[in-house]
Amino acid sequence: MVMYRNSRGFTIIELTITIVVIAVIASLAGVGYRMFQRQAQDAQRQSASTAVAESLEKYYQQNGEYPSVRSIVNTYSENTAEAVASKLNLDANTLKMPGLDAEQPLAPGNSTTPGTILYIGASEADSDRCLNDINGGCESYRLEYTNSEGEIIAIDGRNNSNVIAAVPQAPSQPTVSVGSGGGTSVTASSSNPSCTSQNSSYTNAYSFQYRIGTGAWSAWTTFSTSSTSTIAGSEGSTYEFRVMTRCENGGTVGPPSAVSVTDSYVVPVGAPAAPTLTVALSSTNVLATATAVTCPSGSTAQYAFRSRTNDGTWGAYSTFGTGLTASRAASRGVKYGYQVQARCYSTASTSAASTSVEKTYVYPLIAPSLPTLSNSTSGTTTTYTINTTTCPSGSSAQYRYRWITEASTGSWSGAYTYTTAANLSRSTSSAPAPKATTTASKSTCVVRIAIQPAPMAAPRLHRTYDPLPRRVPQLTLLVRWPATG
Repeated sequence: MVMYRNSRGFTIIELTITIVVIAVIASLAGVGYRMFQRQAQDAQRQSASTAVAESLEKYYQQNGEYPSVRSIVNTYSENTAEAVASKLNLDANTLKMPGLDAEQPLAPGNSTTPGTILYIGASEADSDRCLNDINGGCESYRLEYTNSEGEIIAIDGRNNSNVIAAVPQAPSQPTVSVGSGGGTSVTASSSNPSCTSQNSSYTNAYSFQYRIGTGAWSAWTTFSTSSTSTIAGSEGSTYEFRVMTRCENGGTVGPPSAVSVTDSYVVPVGAPAAPTLTVALSSTNVLATATAVTCPSGSTAQYAFRSRTNDGTWGAYSTFGTGLTASRAASRGVKYGYQVQARCYSTASTSAASTSVEKTYVYPLIAPSLPTLSNSTSGTTTTYTINTTTCPSGSSAQYRYRWITEASTGSWSGAYTYTTAANLSRSTSSAPAPKATTTASKSTCVVRIAIQPAPMAAPRLHRTYDPLPRRVPQLTLLVRWPATG
């Protein structure tokens, strides 16, 4: 016969309750342990403070003064626990505090390191000897520490010649504003968190720190009563500042405030000198070339061009870029004008633009082909006709003329008068017809057409022979192609 035995395990609810109970017990145990630990640390700080105070009194009896702050606080590497204990004739283990990173707990009055014992010295006769002379001394002192409840515990020297005020608390977090200090200098100004609520004799002291762009921060400046800090800046650079402040009165200083939120300022880039410009022909294009301008370190020179034709309306400036040239296709007989602007650019700041004077170039016309000349006579009138010539787009043909009535040599008659007419009539007596010849003057972009008599005994007016001798007019016609402008 098989026998079965009923067995039962823990339910989920039972397991959950058990875990919660264990967690509560562990939490209470942790709280209790931390409380015990803080109380033990308070007791040790109190014991150390009392021992140090007694040693300081013995030091006074032997030296007539208390040791200087410089000679025993832990901000100086040589002031180890052993060195300070030897100076005060004290067991070095007394100065080794639990949970303290420093080798020994005596710290200056402005220290914010948790667990330290502040040594605040004062001297009406010679404050500097009390605070900064390693071989100096103080007339009075105070020891202070903060216990685990946040209470400040203080011990004053028995032989104090003056009353050392309690070290003030840190003022509220200051604010900083940064702006121009004139020219390229940069000035940071701090707000003035009140110290009067702690003690009317305390004043604010300030310490500043700055960096350029996103670079490394500078060292904090020495605390001073000036609420501003000015540095020399560079055009186009960004300067970021922050500040902290504390309350102090001579040798008595409080802990520093929280560091302010940063503020920044960009030193503006000044406009560069106006660039110079040259305009010339390059192949079949008009090419404008600017000289490079000088910009401050960290910024780049940029240029923009605009142009116009025949002194007309300016086109829009091109987009700023680093190129020093601009060009456009050229047409003969057209006047081209160019201007260029230059500026200095950085990611933080862009200067105003400076503008060059206008420079121009005229693409010269070339001499056209020589026109042909014909004449016809009706009665006593001979008409000289020039076959029309072709001019470039934007220009038109014009003619001018003068004449000689001598057969071979003589004085010119008539004035040069420009006209678009391609023919001229002169009244003369009958004579043999002249012979037409042409000459050209390319340097002035003008074609000269001259009519001279043929070499014969007597010049004739008509193409048909007439035995009567007559004077024949000699006609010179000039042709030019001016630009429309």
